[in-house]
Amino acid sequence: GTRHASSASSSSGRRARPAICAVQLRPRTECSAEQLERWLCEGRALLEKSLRSRRPADSVPTSAIIGEASCHSRSCYQWIHIPSGDVSAPSTVAIVFTRNDDLHLWRSSTERQAWLDRGAGLARDGASLLVDAEKITLQRDDGSLGGWLPADGSGTAEQPLPPPPSWKVAATVLLPMFCVQELNRAAILPALATTEVWAALPPTVQMFSACSWTAGIVTVLLLPRARRLMERIGFIGGARGC
Repeated sequence: GTRHASSASSSSGRRARPAICAVQLRPRTECSAEQLERWLCEGRALLEKSLRSRRPADSVPTSAIIGEASCHSRSCYQWIHIPSGDVSAPSTVAIVFTRNDDLHLWRSSTERQAWLDRGAGLARDGASLLVDAEKITLQRDDGSLGGWLPADGSGTAEQPLPPPPSWKVAATVLLPMFCVQELNRAAILPALATTEVWAALPPTVQMFSACSWTAGIVTVLLLPRARRLMERIGFIGGARGC
């Protein structure tokens, strides 16, 4: 009870990251569409049961966005089956999870493995029924510049924003860092060099001290302002940036 509650609170405080599991199925020619559909229906039921048994009951914050809001476990995933029009071509099943953790729960569950084993008889020529499987994690911009700042929820579910590329993050960080380094070179370090206390410090301690106040000024004071400036001019974020 207590551990479940703490897990729920930590899950609700952490921003959900959607993920997609896409697989291709190649059943044998003799396998009818009804047989395959019955096997897929069993998989959907097992997925629902697996998530319900392992997921905290109050940790589904996105029930109104995807799935059916009336059912707890189905509110956190959507199952999509795209049949193939050609018997020689594989059909596709995609499961969209509102949380990447749910995808891990499903892929590591014993129920899923037993379900796949039961479907082995539907496979073509004794091969695996799953021809190809791919996991895709959907990234959203949380306003943290790749972890430099606390997440502010810039990418909402209604208007998700992709995270800015690494080179744009580096350019945004470079702007305030350059300003502080210039301030160090032109004013702070020359002024400190005239004092006996600073001159008596080992060079390593001097360097560590300069890096410490530079990191603090950049991260706490200047970087949030630099991000807002870059968003205003369309360099990162919003419809004009990326």
